[in-house]
Amino acid sequence: MSRYTDETISIARLTSFSDGVFAIAVTLLVFNLKVPHIAANLVHEQLPSAMLGMLPNFSTYIISFLLVATYWTFHHRMMNLVERIDTPFLWMNIYYLLVISFIPFPPAIFDRDIDPIVFYSNYLQTYIEKDVTELANLRDLKAFRTFIGLCAGRSAQLVNFSALANECDISHNTAKAWLSILESSYIIFFLQPYHQNFNKRLVKSPKLYFYDTGLLNYLLGIREAGELEENRIKGAVFENMIVAEYQKKNHHLYLHKDYYFWQDSNAHEVDLLMKKPGGFAVFEAKATQTINSTLFEEMDRFEQIAAPSKVNKTLIYGGAENEKRTKYNVLSWKNISD
Repeated sequence: MSRYTDETISIARLTSFSDGVFAIAVTLLVFNLKVPHIAANLVHEQLPSAMLGMLPNFSTYIISFLLVATYWTFHHRMMNLVERIDTPFLWMNIYYLLVISFIPFPPAIFDRDIDPIVFYSNYLQTYIEKDVTELANLRDLKAFRTFIGLCAGRSAQLVNFSALANECDISHNTAKAWLSILESSYIIFFLQPYHQNFNKRLVKSPKLYFYDTGLLNYLLGIREAGELEENRIKGAVFENMIVAEYQKKNHHLYLHKDYYFWQDSNAHEVDLLMKKPGGFAVFEAKATQTINSTLFEEMDRFEQIAAPSKVNKTLIYGGAENEKRTKYNVLSWKNISD
């Protein structure tokens, strides 16, 4: 019986095996595209909308396919440069193929239509029981879970460390430490106040926001979209969503912009502020779908205070249409990522 050596597997054999793994990965991607179930007598009526609803699935398939194709191209070029296969190289190739074989898995999860309640429940439990215990030596996980809920009730509000500590029955320093944990694990972030005083007394506390508005709604006990419509915290949730989207866009696109909010001692404020050469860009987030003059009052007040600096004013509202007005930009919440 012949003994195994590094020369036993030829370059052509390893390349063929690798190509087979790539081919299987691409094939598995197609299985995530399922034919919509439509009654035969309703095909002409419902098929267009059903296909439109599958656009995210098609997009995921195309992106995943191109990703596999990119990795295959890289692998093909690499193998053309190989002159001899040894054991370390063989295992490196196996680990590389292990990554490739995993690519069809995330699209399959995406296609499962997991109930948001189930998802966020499991997410929160895993986060508290695994991530938090690694970030800090927490013994009272129940109190920490309560603390996250209290933070959710204060989204888009000024941070009051003492109030959080008192309601959760923890010390002031513990509240600060737990907020730091939530921030370092990208659950929340803080928006700092703009400090140029314009001869006004300004607040100095930051405002608290959640990166994931879905998680925020789950923590607030909101399970259906209709529940939010009648909830007094709707405006805060809407503001959280808008500010979080700008913050995430800033990070993901490496825009390196510094965002603030502005608020004086009389509670006059603008939700989002960015310093620009010669002036400011300010943004107000309003959940209403109806535009009226009162929605612009805070931005107008800031413009008067900031004079003679130029102020670019944008209202982001709950409606569907953008508008261009003489003094303002009116932007639909649906278009803030454009």
